[in-house]
Amino acid sequence: MILQTTQPLQPVPFSTVGNALIADIPNAVLSLPAGDAFQTANPTEQIALVSVTSLPGNRVRVAITGAAAPPQGEIAVEPSGLRVSVRPGTPDTASDAESLQVVVTGEQETGYQVNNATTGTRTDTPLRDTPQSVQVVPQQVWQDQQIEQITDVLQNVSGVAADDSFAGSIDRVNIRGFSTDVFLRNGFREDQFAVRETANLERIEVLKGPASVLYGFLEPGGAVNLVTERPLESSAYTAELSAGSFRFIRPTLDLSGPLTSDDSLLYRLNVAYEGYDGFRDYQQNVERFFVAPVLQWNIGENTSILFEAEYLSDARPYDDGLVAIGDEVADIPRDRRFQNDTALVRTESVRAGYQLEHRLNENWRLRNGFSYIAADSFDFRLTNWIIEDSGQLDRRWRSNDDFFESYELQTNIEGNFSTGPIEHQVLFGVDLGSIWSAGSQRRLPGDPSFFTNIFESTIEAAQPDLDDMTLLARDDYRLTRSLGIAIIR
Repeated sequence: MILQTTQPLQPVPFSTVGNALIADIPNAVLSLPAGDAFQTANPTEQIALVSVTSLPGNRVRVAITGAAAPPQGEIAVEPSGLRVSVRPGTPDTASDAESLQVVVTGEQETGYQVNNATTGTRTDTPLRDTPQSVQVVPQQVWQDQQIEQITDVLQNVSGVAADDSFAGSIDRVNIRGFSTDVFLRNGFREDQFAVRETANLERIEVLKGPASVLYGFLEPGGAVNLVTERPLESSAYTAELSAGSFRFIRPTLDLSGPLTSDDSLLYRLNVAYEGYDGFRDYQQNVERFFVAPVLQWNIGENTSILFEAEYLSDARPYDDGLVAIGDEVADIPRDRRFQNDTALVRTESVRAGYQLEHRLNENWRLRNGFSYIAADSFDFRLTNWIIEDSGQLDRRWRSNDDFFESYELQTNIEGNFSTGPIEHQVLFGVDLGSIWSAGSQRRLPGDPSFFTNIFESTIEAAQPDLDDMTLLARDDYRLTRSLGIAIIR
């Protein structure tokens, strides 16, 4: 019997009801190939039934029923998990009765099967109990597929497709007909104008449909939530290196473990570098660096706080690919390009935050989190319009310089209670957010064209100095403040 648990398994007392010996294990979810219960009848002559079932509020009940009398049992903590030892309760047969042991092991969930998700309810809820459509792609899937970009990972999700990516420089997807480049990270809004990194992701959860309103002003098609990895209680060190054609290279490092002997301080560090040239000849090639440190402080048995940060630097050529005539791609060599070889997109972003959790009692807990994001992006490239009748391409210089900054604070109280035979799980939450952005677009005076014919060899358009682009076509500033109140039952 495998239990997924977010906290160390702890011994719990038995209670006796009739001939049954019962123990409820908290903070655990039963994972079985089919159904949410395990039963075996008459495993021994004196034991009538062994039953293990899931209960609301992430609890698992172990019940052992005696044939003639309640059994005697004890629970011990072992390195592999909890060991439940049971003997029949009949005194005259206890000395030679066959012993029955039920072993409950605590393991991290692996493989493709994910039973729980937080997107859609803001609580760790089984997918079978979530009324919205939520699809989860665990890390194992994209590792087996040997893909690294989020838009490639999301091809595994029905109703989601890659959308216009600004020449491959941002993550933008179409969910049920609505285009968005705004994602969530651990439930916090992330307006990051960049190709996001997967090195520190544990899974990607996709909430489909207008339930995305739970997270504020998002597109009604749905929301993509990126769930990051957390520190491990046992030391683990992983180093990987991928290499391929066009001088592709991607080394990654993943380190985790305890910093203190009592496991009160845990850490995790993810580092990734990626560089490649591509099959089209540009002076500016892809080069990106990513680092994400995480520190978790287990203050006490009921309180923990997690600090996390990320830094991403990404530079790549602006390459808008081939052109189309009508509804077909033009019949030209696939390596023909219509940008100068110095056209580029450069992004730098920083993210920092914390997640605090305090268990008020057995049934209620408080969660508080904060997220800060700052991102700066710059591009210098040609914008192209094709004149279909002649094959002429109208090219004009553009340069965008944008900055984005956001602050978000979330506070949630989650509880479990019952009214008679009905179990309830509720959440009360308050969100505060502030987002501001500023940017500009510059062009050459008069916005002149630099024509070329798509069926002939590409003619370079002389790149001007940035100081010469004095025509200010865009100069904007935007500030958005938000307040959200959530009540989920």
